[in-house]
Amino acid sequence: MVLNIVQVGVFMDNRECIIRATVSLINEKGDDIDEITVRDICKRAGVGLGL
Repeated sequence: MVLNIVQVGVFMDNRECIIRATVSLINEKGDDIDEITVRDICKRAGVGLGL
């Protein structure tokens, strides 16, 4: 699959949002990181679950 510049830029933006959301949730949950779900991360990041 070949990605054009626009697709790569969107992918990187979403990836960064997911990383930041994950770090934020880990900081909030502390020792309870087992409670963090993919749904929580996607909701916080503002991206679709299927991404």
